[in-house]
Amino acid sequence: MTHKLHVTLAFCCIFLLQTVSYATPFWTQEQIDSARAENFSDVMPQNIETGQRARRRALDDIAYFVKYRQLCDFLANMQVTTAGANFGGMREGEVGGDYNIIQTDNTQEAIRVWSQYGIWTGDTAHYAQNIRNAWTYCTVWPAWREEGGGYYAMHNSGWGFEATAKYREAYNDTSMNWYADSCALWVAAHPLSLTGTLNIAAEGLGIGGMYPHAVYRGRTDWQTHTLTQARQIRDWFTAQPSRLNTSTEWALCGGTAIWGVCNSLWIADPDSGAMWINQYGTQLETWESPSNWYNAYNTWYSNATFRFWEITGDSLYWNRGVFYADSLVGFDVDDDGAIPPGTCCISNGNDHSWVSAYMGWMGLERIISSGPIVLAGPQGVVVPDSAHPLLEGDTTPVRVRVANMGTEPLTALIEVFADFQYYDSAYIDLMAGEIADMDMDTLWNLPPKDSLHGVPLGMEISMRYWSPAAEDTTTEFMFISFDLRHQTSVSGLNTGEYDQTGVPCHIDFYSADYPDSIWTSVDVAEGQLYSNGARPLMEGLNRMVITPPARYLVKEVNFVTDPNEPSEIDNWLFSSDVVLVDDDSGEDYESYLLSSLDENNLDVRVWDSQSSEVGDLTHVPWMIWMTGDDAASTLTATDQQALTDYMSDGGGLLLTGQNISDDPDAATFLHDVLYVIPEEEDTDRLRAFGIGDNPDVDGEFLLLLGTQGAGNQSSPSSIIPLGGATAIFINDTTTEGVCGVAGQYGAGKFIFLSFGLEAASGQAGSTSRAVFLSVAEQWLTELTDVAPAAPVASRFELLPSFPNPFNGEVQIRWFAPNSTEKTSIEVYDVLGRRITTLFDGVSNLGDNIVTWNGATSKGVNVSSGTYLVRLTTSEWSKSQAIRYIR
Repeated sequence: MTHKLHVTLAFCCIFLLQTVSYATPFWTQEQIDSARAENFSDVMPQNIETGQRARRRALDDIAYFVKYRQLCDFLANMQVTTAGANFGGMREGEVGGDYNIIQTDNTQEAIRVWSQYGIWTGDTAHYAQNIRNAWTYCTVWPAWREEGGGYYAMHNSGWGFEATAKYREAYNDTSMNWYADSCALWVAAHPLSLTGTLNIAAEGLGIGGMYPHAVYRGRTDWQTHTLTQARQIRDWFTAQPSRLNTSTEWALCGGTAIWGVCNSLWIADPDSGAMWINQYGTQLETWESPSNWYNAYNTWYSNATFRFWEITGDSLYWNRGVFYADSLVGFDVDDDGAIPPGTCCISNGNDHSWVSAYMGWMGLERIISSGPIVLAGPQGVVVPDSAHPLLEGDTTPVRVRVANMGTEPLTALIEVFADFQYYDSAYIDLMAGEIADMDMDTLWNLPPKDSLHGVPLGMEISMRYWSPAAEDTTTEFMFISFDLRHQTSVSGLNTGEYDQTGVPCHIDFYSADYPDSIWTSVDVAEGQLYSNGARPLMEGLNRMVITPPARYLVKEVNFVTDPNEPSEIDNWLFSSDVVLVDDDSGEDYESYLLSSLDENNLDVRVWDSQSSEVGDLTHVPWMIWMTGDDAASTLTATDQQALTDYMSDGGGLLLTGQNISDDPDAATFLHDVLYVIPEEEDTDRLRAFGIGDNPDVDGEFLLLLGTQGAGNQSSPSSIIPLGGATAIFINDTTTEGVCGVAGQYGAGKFIFLSFGLEAASGQAGSTSRAVFLSVAEQWLTELTDVAPAAPVASRFELLPSFPNPFNGEVQIRWFAPNSTEKTSIEVYDVLGRRITTLFDGVSNLGDNIVTWNGATSKGVNVSSGTYLVRLTTSEWSKSQAIRYIR
């Protein structure tokens, strides 16, 4: 019931925003009593998540205490739990800067809410630690100390009285009386100038809380002070009664000020109060127009309105108070017991602790304390979802939602009846204010639709409960109807350019009534007809998503099924111009390449590597494989094999990623297939200059920064081409560090970029991604043979050591352009003393590796620190720093 009503209330609040504060019709007390006495079974609610009742039945349709308990938990989650000056304090808002505002008023308001929960339920343990922590904060930051006095301290002190009184009532603990006494001393010594709305409202809050405390403490001087101030506030309203609905400032309003008069002067003289309210009370605001904090004003109007009812007994004010409470609850759109203060926070769902606590005291508390008539009842069916149709013959679990809307724990018997065949029952214990889902043990076998003979499929929930508050057992009923649909089927043949007898594919079927979940799936072998498989489809609108091999585009087909005639649908699948493998671990970098390929009018098949392996690449003309920011497992062993086979069969590959050459798991693939070895892990150069004519990129300039690119290049690498790979991009015209190569493997071709192409922005006169991709496509899809290029690396190179720093062993690598020249690898300390010789002889052609375990030539372990590895030949020497950590 609660969920449905929120929809109704949200509509109500929208209506209120449109009509601002025009007169609102209210129920009389007699109408309320009549509605509460109605038999609840005469209304047929819809789905508990999205349904809406045609009319409101009774006040108990809102589970007020359920909402109050949610509020208690919301406040507990907003409390500061980390040590420090703010420990125990209450955060102001859920998000942004409001989350970091922790203040005393928020904290005192939470103490009041938690204490009231203990008073109702007798469960004073549940939030006891929260209250203790909150008092710790208030002791450090007492009400009158915060923000230097003035109206804010007066406002805070008013909340201090409220927190102390409720805490004392809940826990029979007078240990915090000193706190309220300190507030009273401050209020009495610092009366505000009663000349403006904010001061008058804040003074009203201060004296409204102080008067009951003064009576409790027997302090006639404090009583005299509050009554003197209250008379001046009363006279301020008497002089201009419209101030009851026109005075708003900060978080306070005319409702705050007049509540203070009610809670002081008119406690002392209720007859005078009743006379004054009878004359002027109807001018009290009935709903504040939208503003940043209008929910705060409306809570105070609610508080004053209920106080008018308590003084006069006039049901008009009770009805208005309930209207306020119901409308404020409607702003709890996320169903957590909390609301935003006003238009400033509605759009981003930023609920605030202070205004939510206001709602708890000034709205919910009065209604809950009046005593709920219905303590508990069924809320609806969670599974199956009555908002969606059901398929005849299906078997479904049953889960019902029930609620204890009262302040006492209870035990309930849940009974579920359906379609004259299904029955199950179970007992459940519900704490005060608890909503729970009950899973029934028996599955529901849905009957054939035609067996119902036009009678709607329905389910009835009966909830019989026992409670200390109930004189005997009480039973509540709810009936839910369902839309039952016939079974249907579909079949046909999927064909394409390369598979005239039937494309192998995977098909997911969706019902239009369940668009976000797969209804059924099938895998279709090459040359076979497809069907929906063992699970029937539901009559009406359906959709199939056909996922074929990468050589074809994914296809979606909407179709309608008829239970009287099986559907036969053949589909032609269109070939893809290029395959883009999205292997960037969930980032959206692929969007940059997709936009460029779209500029080139290419039909792109996107394959997300996170969802599945890339699979069959036969007949794919060329492909782009992007790894984004990945630094480890950039290409799995399966990926590497798939790419090797693809190029062996004549495919064209563009591989791009800033960390691929840094990944040791990809080293063999780079060496054996793409004919490169790593050089520098991070060149810190965000540019690439084209120098090659196969493909023809001579004169191209890729700028790897700018707003039109991904802006993600934190470690673009450099590489060393070997035989079979030709440099086509360098990252610096001075050092000529290579960052892109092209070559041939098997019958296919490749382009490897050791940076992310997604970052190429096309700005500042640089080459656009679309232009480069057009050149790459033309070269990769050419059928002419390309002779392997001579290796660029014609000298010895000392390659990066791995790992560095190291603990244990480090691999020291170098590249040799021949196998005839004597080479030595030696380790020195920073003072130039030789530690050990690791290699002294003739290198192998290509890659060479030795390891060092951190020991000297005599086998003694060196200390932690930096050491130099030196590669020396007859004509060349180069050193590299490595760090050893013991």
